[in-house]
Amino acid sequence: MSLASVSGIDHVVILVRDLDRARERFARLGFTVSPMGRHSEHMGTANHTIMLREDYFELLGVLRPTEANAGWRAVLARREGLEAVAFRTASADRTAAELAALGFGKVAPIHFSRPVEGGREAAFNVTRFPPEATPQLTTFACEHLTPESVWLPGSTEHANGAVALASLTVVTADPAPLPAAYERLFGPGRATTSEGDVLVDTGSAPIRFVRPEAFAARYPGIRLEEATPPYPAALGFRVRDMSETKRALAKVPTVELGAAVCVPPAEACGVLLEFAA
Repeated sequence: MSLASVSGIDHVVILVRDLDRARERFARLGFTVSPMGRHSEHMGTANHTIMLREDYFELLGVLRPTEANAGWRAVLARREGLEAVAFRTASADRTAAELAALGFGKVAPIHFSRPVEGGREAAFNVTRFPPEATPQLTTFACEHLTPESVWLPGSTEHANGAVALASLTVVTADPAPLPAAYERLFGPGRATTSEGDVLVDTGSAPIRFVRPEAFAARYPGIRLEEATPPYPAALGFRVRDMSETKRALAKVPTVELGAAVCVPPAEACGVLLEFAA
């Protein structure tokens, strides 16, 4: 048995200390940044979303301390940057039941919402995965109750040409136990090992778990923010046209690595961004 209700990555979460500053930074990188949305009071958070054709990422900040955002605050005390992956599900309740059937215990889905311009509301149900289900990565399943209030007209068009998430890279000191754990979740053959690193097939954008030396070899000359593994470090995008991407990033420090263009973490709130056709 595996998670039949999950179908790839829905979105990823970038934690930021200052939402206004983060919005300006990502707009400078050629992204169309949605207006700020304030989540339900018990969440105590707000976000800006950057919508792609079928997935997206969000810049998430804490407005006031609550029990629900204690984990986010603990991370922000150490660093900004990538922190969580949301898997796409049609039913957060079904995902919770499947996790229980796999032996991970009972998890109650959480409902929350945020207002959207025009008097509408974006509403979600999420099921948080226990740490042992996805070791070395914070994950949850996201059920969109109002997708029409999230993928707004014009929100998926970006000056840098980004159309989809292409990969998430996690730096880890110990990838050895990961294949067994992720195959328990996604099924046999969904986690493969190459030269000691691990690639997880999520059903859409893959998740790479790489050792620090492998990360340095893949991205030479790009300095990471100080952090102790494991932590998500890089986010890859598929773009329409690399010439369009390069024009949008002309005024931003970048590093060209083969056919890809990378934006260093210092320019993107602690995240290394990789753009490739």
